[in-house]
Amino acid sequence: MRDSLSLSGMVGPLNFKMNFKNLIRNFCFIIALAISSTGMTLSSLSAVGNVAEAQTPSTGDNTVLSPADLVKQQQAVVNGYKDQLKELLKSYDAGQDDDAALTDIRNKAQDVSGKVINTALLFRSPLNDINLRLDQLGEPQDGVQEAKTVTDERNNLRQLKVKINTLVGQLEDCSIDANRLVERTIAQSRELFARTLTHKVEFSSPLGKQIAQSAKDAAADFFSLMFSWWQFVYQFKLLALCASILIPLFIAGVLVVSTHKLIGRVKHEATKEEEDASYLKRLSFAFVATLVPTMICAVFVILILIFFNYLGISWPNLEPVFRSAADVIMLVFFIARMSFVILSPKLPELRLMNIAPKPARLLIVLLTLLALVMALDYFLNAVYRAVSAPLSLAIAKSFISVILVGIIILAISFVRARTSSEDDKKVTSWPLYIRIPLIVVGLLPILTALAGYVGMARFISQQIVVSGAFLVLMYLGIQTARATAEEGAFAKTFIGRRLVQRFNIDDSTMDQLGLVAGILLNIIVIIVCVPPIIMQLGFSASDILSAFIHIMTGFEIGNVSISLVGISIGIVFFLISWFLIRWFIGWLDGTVLARGKVDSGVRNSIRTVVGYGGIALSALIGLSAAGFNLSSLALIAGGLSLGIGFGLQNIVQNFVSGLILLAERPFKVGDYVETGTIVGIVKRISVRATEVETLKRQTIIVPNSSLINNNVGNWTHRNKIGRVDVTFTVPAMSDPEHIVEVLMETANNTEGVLKNPSPWVSFSSFDSNNFNFTLAIYVPDITATIAVTNKVRFQAYKRFSDEGIT
Repeated sequence: MRDSLSLSGMVGPLNFKMNFKNLIRNFCFIIALAISSTGMTLSSLSAVGNVAEAQTPSTGDNTVLSPADLVKQQQAVVNGYKDQLKELLKSYDAGQDDDAALTDIRNKAQDVSGKVINTALLFRSPLNDINLRLDQLGEPQDGVQEAKTVTDERNNLRQLKVKINTLVGQLEDCSIDANRLVERTIAQSRELFARTLTHKVEFSSPLGKQIAQSAKDAAADFFSLMFSWWQFVYQFKLLALCASILIPLFIAGVLVVSTHKLIGRVKHEATKEEEDASYLKRLSFAFVATLVPTMICAVFVILILIFFNYLGISWPNLEPVFRSAADVIMLVFFIARMSFVILSPKLPELRLMNIAPKPARLLIVLLTLLALVMALDYFLNAVYRAVSAPLSLAIAKSFISVILVGIIILAISFVRARTSSEDDKKVTSWPLYIRIPLIVVGLLPILTALAGYVGMARFISQQIVVSGAFLVLMYLGIQTARATAEEGAFAKTFIGRRLVQRFNIDDSTMDQLGLVAGILLNIIVIIVCVPPIIMQLGFSASDILSAFIHIMTGFEIGNVSISLVGISIGIVFFLISWFLIRWFIGWLDGTVLARGKVDSGVRNSIRTVVGYGGIALSALIGLSAAGFNLSSLALIAGGLSLGIGFGLQNIVQNFVSGLILLAERPFKVGDYVETGTIVGIVKRISVRATEVETLKRQTIIVPNSSLINNNVGNWTHRNKIGRVDVTFTVPAMSDPEHIVEVLMETANNTEGVLKNPSPWVSFSSFDSNNFNFTLAIYVPDITATIAVTNKVRFQAYKRFSDEGIT
């Protein structure tokens, strides 16, 4: 029997993980819808939807049940899970050779697994209440008579706990069986995929007769089925059919009109210049003009399928046919649109390849035919499954499609498409490095099919067409992202110019936005293009979605668990916290401190301290939101302290000195200081160094430790009043006392010289030829003395001239 404590320990973190993964799965389901619009099979999409819905617990109504009633109710649910798993196991045994059936079984098993976990979560709260009540009642004591009601309550709680543990054990068994079935279907799908590639077909005359008869019977059965469906729709669902087509058509028309301006604007930006459009503009036009219409086409066909299912138009045996028809439409439209945009026969200035207009039209037709052949091959597979056609008919169909694909590729390799660099009207063949791979790619599926390996040949041709198309789109997207991220490129785009005009953004910020835009474009390209390419290798949408969820919600490297979603959330929380801190600093400095007439130096100190504290606080919030255990950082802090003790002494000394300077404030921003040979005005005080600007406008970075450990002269510590000495030299024949009187009168009559403290004159030295005098004057601002000293010299020169003193 399983212990209830282990259950509560399992359910506790499981509740958070399931709620969190529920959000992630729904988000990934939306992404999967976008991916499906570029060529993903809709049957796989429905499987994704089943996985997402599996996380929603079913509790019936909102009535609060007692634990005993809950156990009775959920016992029937658990029995239903067991029966469903038994049916799935029988279906697995019967459908091991059908990949579509295996995918359906896998999706249903995953659905059961998710519901089992949600059912187990229902017992978390009742079990905790039972354990708490049992702890309160305690164990019966020897020799102490307790009330019968207490004994009965304890026994009832223990019995109920045993029932809950038993039921949870059954749920755990169901979860194990469901996960085991999922693993078996995945392994069987891989084996079936490998078997299909390596199976060899022996061609013979009886096989040809059998194929001809099977094709005739399958066509008759399918047309009979479609005629029956049409009679049903015409009699009972005609209005619903019109609505299912007209409403998506209207929505698609609205999207076409709304996006037409976007495509036209990108086209105008690329063609408005007289010279050839830049590579970035051509890439942008090709990427936008391919992706946007394809998305609209996908929305149109997906909405039709949704209306068909919702209004009951689609029959169960025809639903795969309708889904494959939707995939065919999207694939052919996508390849045709991309070929037309890249080759651009009507717009030579937007071509990404140097191909003449007439060969470009021929290449567009050939590429569209290539996609159409592969699409019809895929569509006929669904038709043959609907009418239960024999396997030989599917093999023949695949053989014909493979041969046609190879012939079309060979025809493309012999097209004379490239224009000559000397004469635009002269066309030449493909270069050898293009033509030879095309010939090899064209011959490979043909020779493989003729050798009897039709499955391998079909796989190769499928990779050539579908994966090749998405690889081309991926190349365009990556090249567009790279060109957008180049220096100065984003500012030249339409969006960049609009941002500059509206927000007056400088060039450096625009370059940073260009890098961000390039990263976002790469992410979009990966989300849109990579899953369809992976699906061509035999993976289903549920496999890709499960792997995506596993990567996003957490994977382990060694003993370290990494969650990309958690890291992203931590970064978002850090940015939000830092933004709020910056807003608080601006409000504190511009409102509180400014209105309080606080000194600028004090304001700078407060801003610096709050700013560094805000960075530390934002980092802690970000780490906590990312899921990191802050207590585990103690080991890192210990290692850092050891490194600080040996290798970072000077940095820590400067840091601590900076904190002392900001706290004691022996000088502040704007003070006129002198330390060693450095004399200037303090411009900025940080925690590592102080910026001093000399009178020559030279900025000197002074480490804070030298300002703490050495003598620093602050001319403006208490006020800006300071003394300036002006020296004069006169001939020895002059009267020294008269010179002193003249200098004193000059100082007293000069504007800008303070009367208190009063100026004074010092007879500094003399020799046989000259007398030297020093005039000491006090000025109100020691940082601006040149104007005052010039006035003093001008006035002294005039008096000396009037007195005849040279």
